[in-house]
Amino acid sequence: DRSPSRGLGDVYKRQLEDSMFTDERLEKKISVHLKRKGIRVLYTNFFMNREGKYEVHITARAMQNECVTTKELVRGVTEVMGRRFVLDGAHCQMLGREYTTVVCMEGPAFYTLQGVARIGKGCSQISGDNFMMLELPGGRQGVALSDGMGSGEKACRESTLVIELLEELLEAGFPEKTAIQMINTTLVMGREEIHFSTIDMSVFDLYTGTCELIKAGASSTFIKKKDKVEHLSSTSLPIGVLHTIEIDSVKRKLEDGDFVIMVTDGIMDALPVGEQDILLETIIQGTIMNNPKEMAHHILEQVLNWNGDAAPMDDMTVLVAVSYTHLRAHET
Repeated sequence: DRSPSRGLGDVYKRQLEDSMFTDERLEKKISVHLKRKGIRVLYTNFFMNREGKYEVHITARAMQNECVTTKELVRGVTEVMGRRFVLDGAHCQMLGREYTTVVCMEGPAFYTLQGVARIGKGCSQISGDNFMMLELPGGRQGVALSDGMGSGEKACRESTLVIELLEELLEAGFPEKTAIQMINTTLVMGREEIHFSTIDMSVFDLYTGTCELIKAGASSTFIKKKDKVEHLSSTSLPIGVLHTIEIDSVKRKLEDGDFVIMVTDGIMDALPVGEQDILLETIIQGTIMNNPKEMAHHILEQVLNWNGDAAPMDDMTVLVAVSYTHLRAHET
């Protein structure tokens, strides 16, 4: 009889074999390209893992009188494949005269930077707005804003609860919309006095550059590209209102240097009625800084200027995320 561990090992081996594919043209291109870098390739194996990402296993050695790093090998695979690859796990830093197998994993093509600026109602140090930034499975990142109803400590407790529950559910592996529905049920069923909070979430796929905007009662989101600003609004209700809620969701493809700007209602309400969207679009379009934290503070300052010396009438938060590419991918 086979032991359980033996069976699992066989399953993994079979999955690895099933995911293998051949590409003689690509194999030759890699071999020729790496030879120019002083690397002699014995053979190359290509795999497609369960997440649809490439793995390239290269058995190679340094050529005579050459000193070559494994990072240089991975860089060469990246240059030929037109996709960003990284070393899988712990590898020796240098290639020697003996053949060794180096595993190159397809890495994210994008990364993001985030910045936040906020102020409480009446310049209070306590804000009813809360936010989070979280690494998600499958090479994704999530940023979320929650606006508790009202302001001060009570609203802060509400939005803190929502953010903490959201973080716990996402870390446990629940899909974003399922997590929001579960939090809604918790708020509706778990208390005698029902409290409301909004959820505004942006989920970045760092492999594809896709951003999914998920909203439950949240304020507008703006996407700033090089030559334009897109305004995305929501008509859904906050969580905690009804047993079943509608969750707005839309996807956008981001490019290198695109900004996603998320704001709470306090930002929009500080601007003249009927002109909020166009004014905020104009403020965002006019920003020239590339640092997301500086941009968030600039937007907040510009909105506060509309009130002159008056204290903010509501909690105000601006969360800015910018998407950058590790590699400008091209077709090979």
